[in-house]
Amino acid sequence: MTSRPDELADAAEDALPVLAEIGADGELARAKFLLARAYRDLGQPEQALELLDQVADFCATERNQGGLGQMREGAAEILDELDRDAEAAQRFADAAAAYGAADMVLEQLGCLRRTALSWLWAAEAERAVGALNGAEQLASVIPDTEPPAVWALAMLGYDAARILANTGSAPEALVRVTPAAERFRQLGKTIEAAVADVLRRGRLLLDMGRHLEAQRVLTAALKTVPAEADGPRGELTELLSRVVVS
Repeated sequence: MTSRPDELADAAEDALPVLAEIGADGELARAKFLLARAYRDLGQPEQALELLDQVADFCATERNQGGLGQMREGAAEILDELDRDAEAAQRFADAAAAYGAADMVLEQLGCLRRTALSWLWAAEAERAVGALNGAEQLASVIPDTEPPAVWALAMLGYDAARILANTGSAPEALVRVTPAAERFRQLGKTIEAAVADVLRRGRLLLDMGRHLEAQRVLTAALKTVPAEADGPRGELTELLSRVVVS
């Protein structure tokens, strides 16, 4: 199978009528999914969305909840790229429900988290916090013993801090982001940990007037960031310049 999206699109478009004629419904759905991916890569989001909805309908008919979740999540990501945030939030929520029915807990958690973020970007703060509460309730029963779970919980903590900081709950945001940074470090993700410290923890402490604590967090983070990570290092330096310690 070709990896070039234009060639993939041509091959899939040629295959669709043949598969439809012989009644190979499963292969037809797979070809539509591959074509949707190609259309997305080619900058044709509306065509991709239409195909993903068709494949989602097939998955629902086949009672393939995992596949349904995947199609809804893919559609939500496209809508997110188009800044159609309210629609993206609903699709992420639909994906989470399907993943939940398939007992795919980490995928469900990820989509609940992204539902909350999309509602935030749609300026629906109450819905964002409500979706976040649902995600945190699910997260409370997920053990953080395996790397995929640790990553999922770290991302939830980081995004929870973003949501709460943007909805006027800075102290609660600080509670969420501190363990998130530690989980990133647990996985050896030093840049992600530094970003959590920079964008959430250090900035939150500064905004709350806790400059000495902010200085300690930001200075420690700066020591762990690789020299080539210009973005995080620049933000750390900028935030440190705002520290006022008497």
